[in-house]
Amino acid sequence: MIVVFPAPAVIMFCIIFLYPIFRTVAMSFFKIEGVTDAVSKWQFSGLANYIKLFNTELFRISMWLQYVFSPKFGLFKSIGELLHWKWLAKFQWLDPSHLFIALLIAYCFGLVAGWNILNVSLANRAVLIFLYVGINVWNDTSCS
Repeated sequence: MIVVFPAPAVIMFCIIFLYPIFRTVAMSFFKIEGVTDAVSKWQFSGLANYIKLFNTELFRISMWLQYVFSPKFGLFKSIGELLHWKWLAKFQWLDPSHLFIALLIAYCFGLVAGWNILNVSLANRAVLIFLYVGINVWNDTSCS
């Protein structure tokens, strides 16, 4: 009997919030001319819409600016609050007077990340070479 009381609220929540979310996710996998087109006019495109979106330079730049440098909820603000560094949490990264510092940090991050990727790939390649040589030596000695 207690289920009857929240039922209208749950039904309205599903209609107002959940249905549009699921329909938008479903629509993202199709090529659609208009939002109000019938489902029969939808053409399945798979992940092509997402690939096209992530290959757009404007999208990548906006995501970087929005989620890393945003003074409201960006990555640097979150790190500053986590470490209790108020100066980092309140720093206006996108202010024109701080542009050089922001670009310098981005450049250093890219430089360090590039070296780390290079080191990891070289280490993995060295391990594979040692395994290959070891297996060949073991095969040569076990056959004789």
